[in-house]
Amino acid sequence: VGRAVYAGGPRPPLVVVHESFVNGLDLPSALEGLARQPPGFVARVVRVNTESALSDEAKALAERLFPWVKGQWTEDGPAEVARRVRLARDPALSPQELLARTAAPVLVSAPKPSGVLEVTDWLRPGPGYDPVGSRDIALLFSGNRYKNGNALARAHAFQALERGGVQCTPRGCVACMPGRDCNARYGSSWDNLSRAAFCVEAPGDTLTRSHTYYAMQFGCVPVIIDGGHTSYTLTAFTPWAWRRPPRARGGPGNASGPGAAEAPGLDFESFAVVLRHEELLTRDWVGDLWRYLQDGTWARLRRGLQA
Repeated sequence: VGRAVYAGGPRPPLVVVHESFVNGLDLPSALEGLARQPPGFVARVVRVNTESALSDEAKALAERLFPWVKGQWTEDGPAEVARRVRLARDPALSPQELLARTAAPVLVSAPKPSGVLEVTDWLRPGPGYDPVGSRDIALLFSGNRYKNGNALARAHAFQALERGGVQCTPRGCVACMPGRDCNARYGSSWDNLSRAAFCVEAPGDTLTRSHTYYAMQFGCVPVIIDGGHTSYTLTAFTPWAWRRPPRARGGPGNASGPGAAEAPGLDFESFAVVLRHEELLTRDWVGDLWRYLQDGTWARLRRGLQA
């Protein structure tokens, strides 16, 4: 990648870690500042946020400030790195041509920090804990129903869960495991995560949710959604931290597919249920989650999550 930046030889990137809640809060001023720098400097900048997705407004600004990469640059970090590696390996491109195609910052998503400091093996029995029996909540959605009117996927997730017979309130939805009365001891958020099998993670303010990372740390298989937010392209690929670029889908727990082994990042479908926004109201995904609890899919995804 360094060859694409400097003709004199590789140089390491400059990593800028920014810990604001989402990338868009100060992104316009950051992009405007970068646009005034030499292209060779801009191409070395890696900007790390809790979310790398650009709203449609911010994307238009970026393409206006960096017109030489319009139509080529992507805000999805792993996909952008893979694109630059392919360019850097092309002997037909001169250093100047390589630079012209990479002179924009790499945007990378990082997980939302939490207070969980130790890795827990949720597949191992312990005092007062059974990996299966202690999960008395089958489906959990912890989220404000009316938090953001732009988050169509959140409203549609509530509708689909209710249509599937799940009990919902303005603060979320809960379905107990068959024969279990999980609502009788419906406790704190952390308690719920350690007791839930599937955690539905529909977007709110932006495409991603910090709650998703907490769910994974507590052994709850996340149900994540691509797109469904009017501030972004409705069919957008949601750039969760370290997520591998899109590939051909093979279903939950299937890590195969064209380019799956070569692309950088994590294959989220090896440990999460991934839905497209348009599937929320057209597919019986709630019924699928119930079936996954019985056919071994949930167990396979939990092993992927622990790995």
